[in-house]
Amino acid sequence: MLGVSHSYTEREDADLKPGTQVSLAMDTQMRREDGTLVKIKTLTVSMPAMDNARQPEFSIYTDGKTKRGDATLKPEEFTAATATIKKHIMQWVEDNKPCKRVVLSAIGAAEFLGMLNSTSKEEAREIIVSALAEVTKTLNAEDIPVGFCDLDDSFCNRIAAKLTDGGKITYLGKLPRDPDKVDNPQDWLQNGDLLLIPGDASSLVGNGGRLDTSFEGYVGRNSTVSLQHALAIGAARLGLA
Repeated sequence: MLGVSHSYTEREDADLKPGTQVSLAMDTQMRREDGTLVKIKTLTVSMPAMDNARQPEFSIYTDGKTKRGDATLKPEEFTAATATIKKHIMQWVEDNKPCKRVVLSAIGAAEFLGMLNSTSKEEAREIIVSALAEVTKTLNAEDIPVGFCDLDDSFCNRIAAKLTDGGKITYLGKLPRDPDKVDNPQDWLQNGDLLLIPGDASSLVGNGGRLDTSFEGYVGRNSTVSLQHALAIGAARLGLA
């Protein structure tokens, strides 16, 4: 729509090594399932995408095996990348205080790990769980409520299991919600929420539109983040950002 045909990672000066990822913080309105518009703040974080061998950072974070389910994670590099995202989250929260609620998500613990073997997938997920548990502990200490959004509560429960000092993270439900589930009958997104969104550096947020049934796809077609992301990439390619 805006004539942006290239992503950030296709810039000659783009760097995808651990510690150099780009995250985008945005203000947006989002349409809930019930039609209500709520004003929220989002942070789209670019975790290493290992869902196919063509991803530009694939060789940086794996041993490069191109058969799906065979690649082995480079844990040191992935840990450093995750630590960078953790810093981005904490800076985002600091920039938006006082915070009503921070809503975390699994930031690429499912689709983005598709090329990895089973052992490496579990290793990557444990690294993400530990990072999000540390974020939750810090926010708990500052009396900032922490919620979690995912298809089910399994990942949230893994984070909660690491909060041995009485910390709390609350599973809110899916986004979009499932109106047929009696245990999740209401839209949980509220005005003032800070919503963490997984993304990869080589595509726009929610670029699949209605064909993308993921968390990112829902956000992309029910808010202005795709438009803002496109503008940011365009500005970066023109040397304006």
